Amino acid sequence: MPGQATGKTAFVSAGGGSFGAVQVGILRELVASDVRADLVDPRGLAALLERHLPCKNLEDAAIPVHVVATSLLAGTAVCFSRGPAIPAILASAAIPAAFPPVWIGDDDYNGGVASNTPVETARALRA
Repeated sequence: MPGQATGKTAFVSAGGGSFGAVQVGILRELVASDVRADLVDPRGLAALLERHLPCKNLEDAAIPVHVVATSLLAGTAVCFSRGPAIPAILASAAIPAAFPPVWIGDDDYNGGVASNTPVETARALRA
């Protein structure tokens, strides 16, 4: 039943701007105190995506999908529009000091460190 408690712990946070730094600090302390969430753990997220994602590759989505993550080698935002969806989504959701980066190709990637709100990516895609 929607809205009914499941007994699972979830970390839910709003994104954007300076909230990211605060959230990383909060998550770091929760993890250090051995407080774990059932719905944020990257392994749990991967399993959730495997069960419910309607396509395996980004280019196979019903509408164009572009996932932005940060290249740890270059320190810049990278837009994934093709290829396996799950690693790109996990990389975009990775949080420094809380959840590990994701290796794709020849680089490690994590969430929106280089571009928390990827407006330039949207402009480059002619939005």
